[in-house]
Amino acid sequence: MEWLLVPYRGRQALRRPDPEPGYPTETYFFLADFAPHDATRLAERLCEQQILVKPLDDRRLGPGFMRVTTARPDDNRRFVQTLRTLL
Repeated sequence: MEWLLVPYRGRQALRRPDPEPGYPTETYFFLADFAPHDATRLAERLCEQQILVKPLDDRRLGPGFMRVTTARPDDNRRFVQTLRTLL
């Protein structure tokens, strides 16, 4: 799966190219489902690249969910580029 950087309210946001029903947010972070990938393992691999995210480890959601904090546009681009190499 590939993620895209798209304009949103004067900023950049991450979204899948095939939008699914999302999880609305009014904060600087969002909930993302990286299934079938395990969020804990993916977070460890992102940490190796100095990108910190929070796997939720919530059985109600499933193992693929994590919280991602939006940042500066350059940080968001780096996050997306790194995801593309890991997924």
